[in-house]
Amino acid sequence: MAEMNATGFEILDEDDMISDSATAIVTQQSAKAYNDGLNGGAYDLLSAVSITGSPTEITFLNLDTTYFLYELYLCGVTVSSDSFIAMQLSTNNGSSWRSSASDYSIANSCASGQESDPSRNGMRICTLENVGGSTLGFSGFLYIGRPADASYDTQFSVESAYYDTGTNGFTFGLNACSRTNNEANNAFRLFLNSTYTFEDGKLFLYGVRA
Repeated sequence: MAEMNATGFEILDEDDMISDSATAIVTQQSAKAYNDGLNGGAYDLLSAVSITGSPTEITFLNLDTTYFLYELYLCGVTVSSDSFIAMQLSTNNGSSWRSSASDYSIANSCASGQESDPSRNGMRICTLENVGGSTLGFSGFLYIGRPADASYDTQFSVESAYYDTGTNGFTFGLNACSRTNNEANNAFRLFLNSTYTFEDGKLFLYGVRA
C-alpha cells in the first residue's frame, strides 16, 4: 500500500520491503515487521538465574522442539569449595536424571577433568578452585543441540575459562563435546561434586529456533 504525505514523499507500508525504493519512506509497522522477519523471533531469552541461597544444583525444565539449540551462559559463577560443575539430562522433566556411565560419552577433550564422573555420572563442564578461601569465578557458555528431538543425538559442547591463581595465574580455556543416545530430553541440571554449593553468579538460558 502506498500513500503520499503532505511533503510529497511516498509512504510505503510493506512488511517485506518488496519495492526496494530508493526514495520512499516506510511506516513504523512495516519497519518493525521487516525487522522481526529478519530475526524470525529466532533467539529467545528463556530463563535468567541469579544464584542465591547456596543451592547444590541449578535446574532448567520444559525443553521442547520449539528450539533446535539451547545456549546457556554462565557469568562469574562461584562455588563454596574446590569443585567441578557437571551436567545431567532428564527425559521426564527432572523427575529423574540420566546418571548411568553409558549415558555420556566424550567425543573430544583438551583438558583434564572433563569426563563422566564415576560417582555422579554427567558431563563435567569445568573445575573450580578455592584459593585462600576465595572461590574463583567461572564464565563460559554451554551449547545443547536438539535435546528434545528423539530423532537426533543430544550433542553439547562447552567453551569456558576461569582465572587460576593457584597455579600460574592465567586464564585456562576448556573445550568439550559430548552426546547421549537418541532420546527426547526435556530438562537438564548443573550440579557440584560432594555437598558443595553454588554461591554467586548469573546464568542465562537462550533458545534458538530453526
